[in-house]
Amino acid sequence: MHAQAHIITANPSMLGEHLVAALGFAQAWSAESAALDLADGTCDLHGWPDSIRIDLFASDAAALERLEAHVGAMITKVAGAIARDLVWYHRPQ
Repeated sequence: MHAQAHIITANPSMLGEHLVAALGFAQAWSAESAALDLADGTCDLHGWPDSIRIDLFASDAAALERLEAHVGAMITKVAGAIARDLVWYHRPQ
């Protein structure tokens, strides 16, 4: 299962750095990206010039839903108002 979200931001590098730290991986942000192994699956982050892309991968729908909730809560905590319209798009297998 795969879900993806984008957050438009003026400073994707700073947002990525703060997000991986909030998820417990303070040293993981490098070269504008990070790959994090979380309890329910994997979270990949990629910085773009005007946004950050978040990809979540899980083995089943329930695990993906838990990842979306957990990572979404951390995004809201770190990004505040710019993440209020966060939408997860489910990608084809």
